[in-house]
Amino acid sequence: MMTAYQQEIVQDVRSRAHTLAGRLVLTDGEDERVVHAARELAAHFAIQPVLLGRKSVIRRLLPSVSDQTRLEVWDLTDPGQRRIVDAYWEASGLTGFPSEWHYDPSYVGALLVRDKVVSGMVGGADVPTGTIIRAGIKIVGLERPGTLVSGCFGMILPQPLPEGSGILTFGDAAVMPHPTAEQLAQIAVNTATAARQVFAVDPVVALLSFSSHGSAEHADVSIVREAVQWLRQESAPFQFDGELQADAAIVPAVSARKAPQSPVGGRANVLIFPNLDAANIAYKLVQRVAGAVALGVILSGLARPVNDLSRGCDVDDIINMAAVTMLQSQRAEIHQPAEGL
Repeated sequence: MMTAYQQEIVQDVRSRAHTLAGRLVLTDGEDERVVHAARELAAHFAIQPVLLGRKSVIRRLLPSVSDQTRLEVWDLTDPGQRRIVDAYWEASGLTGFPSEWHYDPSYVGALLVRDKVVSGMVGGADVPTGTIIRAGIKIVGLERPGTLVSGCFGMILPQPLPEGSGILTFGDAAVMPHPTAEQLAQIAVNTATAARQVFAVDPVVALLSFSSHGSAEHADVSIVREAVQWLRQESAPFQFDGELQADAAIVPAVSARKAPQSPVGGRANVLIFPNLDAANIAYKLVQRVAGAVALGVILSGLARPVNDLSRGCDVDDIINMAAVTMLQSQRAEIHQPAEGL
């Protein structure tokens, strides 16, 4: 059960997305959790949900779906609907993909995002994370040529840290197993951007290691140091430091001892892990042991918003990720050019 503090943070995310109008495609349209989340979104948000699934199945799950004027269903088994999808594929100019993608909800959803039929996509309740990421990269495309796609989790703690934030954003917890120094720096940029947009915070970024400011020497530590140097050369638009141990990143008293010159000063709210193992293990431990609420996977680096659900998600998780996706869509509309999408 969420604490009052966690409820307040989640409600803030939802409130900022509440009036954002736009269509949102939910690719797991035959999943009961997704159908009921769509009903709540249609009833209480400006979002117009678009469910991909058989109408016969969806109507059994939600008999009043025909009366939900703001809830749209695309039945990919219907010949007329398939002709519409075929027209989108043809107009997109995308070729050389497996034929089974043409009516696969994950890839059709990504196509609707690419063509701006919808503002964003949420999927993954019934398919692996890799399917959603692959559809995003292959169909929606990258934000810019060479952009790295990464995934983060917003970890909402039961209460704020004594001298810091109650929201810690962990990256990359979903995509890159062993990032290079430049990739690690790009993950930091992606994760800081997501934290700023979704949680409305000023990112304070710590690149984590088992070393703090030279306390150990190892090739893995060198990669983190090189990533920090890359951020300095690129004049990253947020506070950052590394290499830092986790306690030096989030506890000011420990930072004063281990890294007294650190601009982060033990008040990091964005934690960049050196590899996928560390990030994924950490987010699950903080969620299960510390009772944090995990919002994610929040993907960054795509041309338009696509986000992934855990297959263990509930209705509230789906609503939260819909809100996150709509908040990200505002950046997509502002910064992405019309051509090339």
